[in-house]
Amino acid sequence: MRKDKGTVGNVENLYLDKKGKILMNKIIGDFSTVVKLSKEEAKEICKLGKGEGCCAFLVMIPSGFKCCRMDYPGNSLIITRLKDGTMNAKGLGGWKNCAWEGEGLSHF
Repeated sequence: MRKDKGTVGNVENLYLDKKGKILMNKIIGDFSTVVKLSKEEAKEICKLGKGEGCCAFLVMIPSGFKCCRMDYPGNSLIITRLKDGTMNAKGLGGWKNCAWEGEGLSHF
């Protein structure tokens, strides 16, 4: 269930479980925004394990996963590889419960 809890400092808490525990964080920086996700969120939201259907911007980190869709400059490499057709995952995100839900990538 998506619930916007507002912004505390530079961390916007996006999702809560049934007990009100924060599951996903959007970390807003000066030049980038990173969304940290658990393995379960990566599977459910970003389609981890779905091959070409998986979001290309999903990246594994030591503490779980992150979305680098709005995390410059890492996202520019992924965009270039998507345009060149060299990515295994080809999803662009923006689908249901994505931190960027409804926000398409118009430059593709």
